[in-house]
Amino acid sequence: MNSSSNFLKILGIDNQKYIEIEPKSISKVIVSGTTEGYGYLSHMEKIFNVVNKENINTIVDGFIPDNSVMKLPNEQVFYNPALSFWFVWNVLWKHNNKSCQEFANLHKNNINNILNTDKKRKTKFVSLNRNFKAGREIFIESITQEFIDENWITGHFSDRNNLKNDKLVNDDFKHFYILIFKQLKNSGYIQPFFESSGLNDGLTDKMLMITEKSCIPFMLGNIAIPMNLFYVSEYEKLGFKFVKNINGVSINETIDWDYNMDINYPKKWLKEQIEKILLINKNNSLQDIEKVYKDNIDIIRHNQKLVKNLMTDNSVIDKLKHWIEK
Repeated sequence: MNSSSNFLKILGIDNQKYIEIEPKSISKVIVSGTTEGYGYLSHMEKIFNVVNKENINTIVDGFIPDNSVMKLPNEQVFYNPALSFWFVWNVLWKHNNKSCQEFANLHKNNINNILNTDKKRKTKFVSLNRNFKAGREIFIESITQEFIDENWITGHFSDRNNLKNDKLVNDDFKHFYILIFKQLKNSGYIQPFFESSGLNDGLTDKMLMITEKSCIPFMLGNIAIPMNLFYVSEYEKLGFKFVKNINGVSINETIDWDYNMDINYPKKWLKEQIEKILLINKNNSLQDIEKVYKDNIDIIRHNQKLVKNLMTDNSVIDKLKHWIEK
């Protein structure tokens, strides 16, 4: 508040606790979707109503089709998906955190301590689903009981029988990461996984989030199957590789981003993915999948090395600093 306004005095607030400062013109506003990007573009529209677009600069925390969807000049948009991978290690995981203290003790600020180098797995599939998501609900409710019984599948929002929920996390959530990277790292060869994006976020919000969920399958050295539409093509642009065929079943198809497609298509696509996963499980023994895994070990190791590099390479921060200071 302007110190000449006496606003605190009018309110009867002790000015020893607060300081009134002179107004200052702000010519640069930087916006970042640090809340995992939910509704990022719609929130930006609200900001446009109160802040001059010429002053707004945005950091994209995930994938977008292109800079134009932000409705700002290119130079006012920082888009580099590597930043989100860097964030997972350097902000979310690396430093001691009360909610993840056991995990910090496990990795000791060395990312190599959570890279899984073992090749042997106990089950064909592992899929970890803690919080409710529309896509996760469809997956858990669509898979067969046989699939659940044979594999390591969690769904903490579901009451289906034989899900591994009680063995994954406890109520306070603090053991979550250490359980994944220490106790569950060899639970499955193939990992279908859901990012935080909803079914239709790629169409309605034109943005796809990148969180720790995008890092875990690659770091665990699993055959990754993204269960959100458009992710495979976006990961591939970063250099990730995918197993495209598992003993006659095509999977991980590259589908370029198209936010003009039918709004119902993502749900249809997801159900098709689930059917393919069930078919793979039905037609293959554990030994069959183990052979597929060994035959594709070069892809597994390539992705593991790449995700490690993305999470630890500080050059993206140098680029961000340069962009901010321009």
